[in-house]
Amino acid sequence: MTPPPRRSKVQTTPETRTERGKILAGCAGWTIPPAAAQHFPATGSHLERYAAVLPAVEINSSFYRSHRPETYARWAASVPPHFRFSVKAPKAITHIQKLAGVVQALELFLSEVAALGSNLGCLLIQLPPSLAFDSTVAGVFFADLRRRFSGTVACEPRHASWFDARADALLRDARIARVAADPALVPNAAEPGGWTGATYHRLHGSPKMYYSAYPEDYIRRLAERLNAECSAGGPVWCMFDNTAGGMAMSDALGLREQLMLPLRQAVVPGGKSRTDAAPSHTTLLSTRGAAPQTYVVQVALPLTDSAGKALAQRLFRETRKELTERFGGIGVCTRTQLDGPSRPISGKSRRDNSVIYEVTSEHIDREWWSEYRRILETRFRHEPVRVRAGTMTLL
Repeated sequence: MTPPPRRSKVQTTPETRTERGKILAGCAGWTIPPAAAQHFPATGSHLERYAAVLPAVEINSSFYRSHRPETYARWAASVPPHFRFSVKAPKAITHIQKLAGVVQALELFLSEVAALGSNLGCLLIQLPPSLAFDSTVAGVFFADLRRRFSGTVACEPRHASWFDARADALLRDARIARVAADPALVPNAAEPGGWTGATYHRLHGSPKMYYSAYPEDYIRRLAERLNAECSAGGPVWCMFDNTAGGMAMSDALGLREQLMLPLRQAVVPGGKSRTDAAPSHTTLLSTRGAAPQTYVVQVALPLTDSAGKALAQRLFRETRKELTERFGGIGVCTRTQLDGPSRPISGKSRRDNSVIYEVTSEHIDREWWSEYRRILETRFRHEPVRVRAGTMTLL
């Protein structure tokens, strides 16, 4: 096999360079813990299932070992076009050579990650705690990197000397975003720094690094902060690295839920909002001159009829097939087991049993909504279908 070229200039599309107005939240790695499996599609590889629900992931294995371009290309082929990878630089560059004399290793790394194509969203440069700021070494390294890579780069320094005005200016001039980390080594480490064209949060777990989950109130306030940072126009990354105890996935899903809270509810068919409210609301979402956004429509399909009898599985398969053919990818957010006898389901389980699908689109108007509603009314003539529509910057 012909080895990859040693020198690579990774070119990025304008969309990849800016990712304007997007919150890219996810985990360090895409392994789905059993406790979180219900929130993801039941079939496909871990990466395919992960990418159906979360918009971005951090590849940390690249820190420990090299991956062939074919591996990166296979990963890119497994995810939707909007999905983004952040790739951690090899330890040979950051921890062994400490950024000095690494041109050859840097070019090899860039030639490998280039196979991600437009799905490459960011390079992550995590520095060892022992590496103090040296303006000469850092200046040469980031200049070498920028001559070869034009996309988003985030740097996570872990020595106190990196959090002063000199280091911040160097990062800003090189268009390198400084990571906002938790736990923070020094107070300034909790805040983004360097280049302001992108924001990157890395949450390692607190109080016990890599193990502790974040409280619900912290996740709520984090969502508010990310939305505020997103309004500035640049991409906002938020990666949970508290993976040792499997908490990263639950935290990422909790953040995703918080980011979706502004969505408004309408009921079709069978509810008062059946004809007018939903279309008029979605029309307002497409106001001209607004920042680029992605819209999400969720539909909760009931698993039982009004008498509590389980609906035929064929109905769900046909609905999913028609929605997919008409609107593209459908993501299963909540999956309830459909197998089993068609017996009445009573009480709370009847109300809660539903399977939730998502449709995402960059444009919603009356025609879009009319066709969407027609599919649901055709399949579910006699049962209420709960629908939520609204802006969403997570995707």
